[in-house]
Amino acid sequence: MLQFPAFTQAMADSIASQKVALDTIWVMVAAFLVFFMNLGFALVESGFCRSKNTVNILFKNFVVFAVSSLVFLVLGYFGTQPPSPVNERFSQIGTLLYFAFFLLMPWWSRMGEFKPVPSRVTFAAH
Repeated sequence: MLQFPAFTQAMADSIASQKVALDTIWVMVAAFLVFFMNLGFALVESGFCRSKNTVNILFKNFVVFAVSSLVFLVLGYFGTQPPSPVNERFSQIGTLLYFAFFLLMPWWSRMGEFKPVPSRVTFAAH
């Protein structure tokens, strides 16, 4: 018959510290995957556009990644701070801007407008 040692507080503390380390490693692996996913999208987009537009596409991808990284750092920092009136006001303003972006999108987008068909295009029945 197998005999296992009794579960002690030292074992529980060791498991807890290893859990924190493994959680940190997993977050880093996930962040690296997202980073390389963004690089992959940049390569796909530059492959589907003309060569003269490649630098423009890559710059746009870099700017989007840089801005989203900065916003993530700022929001992540404020998300880890204890509640205070300043942090509460910041989160209220952020929530208002987030919902305003999506609620007001139809007014500033031009998705409902169609470009006129050029006269050189002819439609023929199949």
